[in-house]
Amino acid sequence: MGIRSKAPSKRLHMPRNAERFHTNTLTCPIGTVRDVSETGFRLSSRKKFALKKGETHSIKIRSGSKQISMAVRVQWVRRVCWFPAAYEAGFQIIDPRPGVGQALRQLGQFGFASTDQQPTGADRSHNKSGPHKKAEPSDRPSAFVEMENLYDILKVDRSATASEIKSAYRRLVKLYHPDHNSDENAVEVFELISKAYSVLRDPTRRAWYDKMLDNELAA
Repeated sequence: MGIRSKAPSKRLHMPRNAERFHTNTLTCPIGTVRDVSETGFRLSSRKKFALKKGETHSIKIRSGSKQISMAVRVQWVRRVCWFPAAYEAGFQIIDPRPGVGQALRQLGQFGFASTDQQPTGADRSHNKSGPHKKAEPSDRPSAFVEMENLYDILKVDRSATASEIKSAYRRLVKLYHPDHNSDENAVEVFELISKAYSVLRDPTRRAWYDKMLDNELAA
C-alpha cells in the first residue's frame, strides 16, 4: 500500500465546473488519463511532471488511432504518493474552438466524439477581409477532433439491424484479429473495429451516436 502525501484536502478535491467521467480508454503522451470533463482533465504518472502551475501547453488525447489536440493551462501539479512515487496534474481547456470540450467529454463518456467542430477549408480561408484573403495568424490555440464513422468501420449502413451489425463485426474480426493477421496495421484496425462495435451494439450509445451524426448533417 502506498504512502499518500499530506497535501491539503482542498487541493485533493478541487471542484470542476462540469461533470467528470472516469476512463481507462484514453491515452496521453505525458501521462495516464484519469478523468475528463468539458472543461478539463486529470493525468497521473509515476514520474514527476515537468510542468508548473499556470503554464500553457498543447496536449493531445488519443482514442484508438484518432486524437483531440487542444491548448490547455496547468491548474495544479502534486505528488499524491511517496512510495511508490505517483504524481497528478490537472488541466483546464483554454480558448478552444467550439465543441472541443464537448468532444472530450463524449470520448470519456461514450468512447466516441462528434466531428462537427473540425475546421473546414472555408474556416481556414475566411477572415474579416473577405473570403479570398489569406487568413491572418491567430493567437487562438488550435484544437480539433478527428474521428471516423463507426458504420463505415464495420462496413454497414446506418439502417443495419443489430443482427447485421453483429455479423459484420464477426466477419471483420476473422479478417483482422492479430492472432490471424500478421499485417503491421492489424492491431490498430482491430481496435477500431472493437470500438465501433462496442458503441453500435448498445442501443443507448448507438442512439447518442446517431443523434450526433444527424446534427453534423444538419450543420
